[in-house]
Amino acid sequence: MPEPGGPGGPPALRELVVVRHGESEGNAKGLVQGRLPFPLTERGRAQAQRVADVIGALGWHPEKVVTSPLRRCAETAEVLASGLGFPPPLPDPAFTEIDCGEATGRSFADLEREHPGFFRRPAPQWLGFREFGGESDDHVLSRVREGLDRLDGSVLLVTHGAVFKAVLSHLLGLRTQFFLDLRHTTCMRLERRRIGTSDVVVWTHFLHAEE
Repeated sequence: MPEPGGPGGPPALRELVVVRHGESEGNAKGLVQGRLPFPLTERGRAQAQRVADVIGALGWHPEKVVTSPLRRCAETAEVLASGLGFPPPLPDPAFTEIDCGEATGRSFADLEREHPGFFRRPAPQWLGFREFGGESDDHVLSRVREGLDRLDGSVLLVTHGAVFKAVLSHLLGLRTQFFLDLRHTTCMRLERRRIGTSDVVVWTHFLHAEE
């Protein structure tokens, strides 16, 4: 298979800045949101503005902005794009939230009482909601991988916490459920670099906009 960016191969994704959306009304209520169209809270919009300020201060200039089509991500992406003079966000369903099946709209507290330990599952059972009739881990990873393979150049991606983890799983080979604290508007920058004869992805920044 041709190398990304090589002769006959797909264009290379050189830089990826991944941002989790700001706090939504569903987050504030402690709900499993799934694909429900919750908007950002006022706090969530302020978080998005803060991460825009951080990205501007660091001088990052992605060529395109891609977002989950769900409202909480689209609103976050719009704040970033308008505040930084970036191109209008492009929705891509590959990066939408997990289908949580029958868990959608229910409180995390109720689900934890009914299904003890579900949200503390060991890797590799760390993303999906197959037990509730939703997506499996494998399906989430597959669609995220296909979405990433379509990206090229320098991209700012606004997505959801679990999808953020799937991005890292594909690009860095990490199972990230336990050691990354992905708060709202967590931001990570990754670059593709040539080290010796290998084409590798390295993470160069990891930050929370509120710190």
